[in-house]
Amino acid sequence: MKLENINDHLMVMAAARYCIGRKSYIVSSCIEFLTQVWDKELNKEDRAVILRDIIEYLQDYGEADGYDAKVWRFFAQSKFDVLTEEEKTAFKNYNSYRNKPFPL
Repeated sequence: MKLENINDHLMVMAAARYCIGRKSYIVSSCIEFLTQVWDKELNKEDRAVILRDIIEYLQDYGEADGYDAKVWRFFAQSKFDVLTEEEKTAFKNYNSYRNKPFPL
């Protein structure tokens, strides 16, 4: 898939936000799609927004949401692990205002 304009990028973020927290087949479909476009089509800002949204979901509901939360956590962890140390620190500092444990 080729993301050709800002609306395409916004739709990817909107789709991810729709899928985060759902308890259905859509979670695995969304993660499969995100995996396909993550490095090839999404820019650094898109990836940061989506990862932030997943991290916030995990902080708020992760343990209570069972299997789907585990799948989101695995996806987020795999994307977090390849960030630079500076980017990891920025994520942790950003999320510190929430006064919730960092889930990754």
